[in-house]
Amino acid sequence: APEHLKGDLYVASTFFYQKLTAGGVENGEAGWQNVRRWTRALPHGLLGQRFVVVPINEQNIHWWLAVVCHARHALEPVDEAALGKAPRIVCLDSAQEPPLKNRTVAFLRGYLWKEWCERHPSAISEEGTLDKVSGLVNLQAIAADVPKQANSFDCGIFIIEYLLHLLRSKTALAGLGLAAHKHWFGQASVSYRRTRLKWIANLLQHQAKRLGETDVNRLLQEPKVRRAVAMALTELPRKALADKANLVVSKLKRSSASPEAGDTKKPKTEAA
Repeated sequence: APEHLKGDLYVASTFFYQKLTAGGVENGEAGWQNVRRWTRALPHGLLGQRFVVVPINEQNIHWWLAVVCHARHALEPVDEAALGKAPRIVCLDSAQEPPLKNRTVAFLRGYLWKEWCERHPSAISEEGTLDKVSGLVNLQAIAADVPKQANSFDCGIFIIEYLLHLLRSKTALAGLGLAAHKHWFGQASVSYRRTRLKWIANLLQHQAKRLGETDVNRLLQEPKVRRAVAMALTELPRKALADKANLVVSKLKRSSASPEAGDTKKPKTEAA
């Protein structure tokens, strides 16, 4: 994670939600048993993270991204009442007609409640059920207004691009779900990222054969390989760079025309 997010961000495995819901469990509290050891290494537990990113796969057909923001604030009321720190589950889905999120959000809420209970056993009392209901209601679900795919097969690449944007920007996570995000990137960036991911796969395959090593983590320890992969994951196509420049100019023009517009002294900062 970038320096400004270290200790505040946890990105779950792509298998996390699949395991959470495995075995015919009826809710997230029961599913907690399936993944109870997955976050034990975190110094302050999962709820110690300000942001938790969970990749979601719908019936092995469609990928989307759930980002849990400030979950602890829903279960442990704090004085920080700023809008950007409001507890919420933000759903980032590239589908033009995204599937309903009710069941997934309910599972995540149940899991987070059970995780909190396990970390704070002394806080459970006869009023626990009431506290649970009020706390989970505070953890509202938001369908983010994000870039949409122009085809039927790029959903997986879109969640990668969503995550890359959130990691690059210093403001996107703080305001996630609280404003429109369609300006983040376009289909051109996603199509380009697909070609770069293919290039990364070929590079790692070549390195694996050359070194007789199949562990990707070990392959990435090579500085040149690590730098090449990082560049392939962050560089933008020329069209995307041009579109981004045009967007900045357009925002500046709108701001200069409106006396109530925000500060225009930092045009290079990506809006959340």
